[in-house]
Amino acid sequence: MKRRRFLALASSGGMGATAGCLSLGGETYATLQRLDLTNPRREPVTVDVRIDREDTDEVAYLETHEILTDPNMVTLDCVWPDAPVTVMVRQMDGNWNRLTTSDYEDCLGVVAEIRNDRPSFVTHTAECPIRTAACHTDVAE
Repeated sequence: MKRRRFLALASSGGMGATAGCLSLGGETYATLQRLDLTNPRREPVTVDVRIDREDTDEVAYLETHEILTDPNMVTLDCVWPDAPVTVMVRQMDGNWNRLTTSDYEDCLGVVAEIRNDRPSFVTHTAECPIRTAACHTDVAE
């Protein structure tokens, strides 16, 4: 059951239309459309999530989340910019695991699975584009 739920989530945007994004330097990057946190462990876990802009190193998001056990999942509000970003997740007092959107193209959905040793990322193509002020912070209404 857990596997089916995860596969459905991971493939949910896979058939959607995709579009590439260009940074000011002409390099491609993926637009982060969705970030989910899952916990397959048997006990709740607390994690830090940080999202930095790659071009300015500005912190776009920094929060601590408690994730209950599977099948619960936390979906973060889309408050990051439509720009190259670095997504970082760590368990309390652990090392950051990083995912950089400039390593991808098109539109990206990310699932951070909180494992015993450290978080791991699963990526999938997400329905694109989300270009609303309610989502990306650099889009005018």
